[in-house]
Amino acid sequence: MARLAQVIERVESRAQGLCATVRAARARERAGEMERARLLDDAQRCRERLDSVYRARGVVDRTRLFDVLHEAARLRLVWRETLARATSLDADILRAQAEAEDHAARFASARRRIDGLERRLRATRRSVTNRALRREHDEIEDHAWKRVLK
Repeated sequence: MARLAQVIERVESRAQGLCATVRAARARERAGEMERARLLDDAQRCRERLDSVYRARGVVDRTRLFDVLHEAARLRLVWRETLARATSLDADILRAQAEAEDHAARFASARRRIDGLERRLRATRRSVTNRALRREHDEIEDHAWKRVLK
């Protein structure tokens, strides 16, 4: 019975660890979603600046036009890098979600195992109690018969 209690303790400890892991995975998932939204906003701002640079291309001064085209190329590069980072964050978010679901499933499994072990422990305790009561009843009955037979 002590061994069963130890098993229950270990499983409960593991379940608590899984709970903490699930919470951490969900926090990483939320942080990734916020970073992704920020990067998408940055990409949109870069795109808007790029559009304004293209609108400004009507400038006749060649030096100014070269500067404008150079800025447009730089902004296009920044925009692509930002989109690449956002895509990478999407993958990270999906991985974190899968990890959170996996840990949630493990936690549910551990919880079911704990419940089963607790049921077994209660049944064992009842069985031990019933055996002790039967033994005590048998001793009282034997003692009574001995008194009757004397």
